[in-house]
Amino acid sequence: MLKRSVITSLVFTLVLVLAACGSGNNNEKQTPAPTATETPSASPSSAGVESAGDIEPEPGAKLLVWDGKDGVPFLKEIAKQFTAEYGIPVEVQEQGGPSSWRR
Repeated sequence: MLKRSVITSLVFTLVLVLAACGSGNNNEKQTPAPTATETPSASPSSAGVESAGDIEPEPGAKLLVWDGKDGVPFLKEIAKQFTAEYGIPVEVQEQGGPSSWRR
């Protein structure tokens, strides 16, 4: 008798789980994916993201970048290019990496 009630409760639980996770709501609108000839209609500026030409830095704004010893020369060169293109100064600081944590 106990075995039968356990099986009945497991079957009932399974039915509830399947009913709750079922895909009974197929009334949602589905938009087809754009084909190769179509282009997405949303541009970055229309999606709430400003383009780089629209951004004005705050007075005194600067960008601070940290890296270990290996990446500092590369980042300094990139920082020069970024400053030239956007007019925002970039400061590159060397921070100790895992090799400096050893004793």
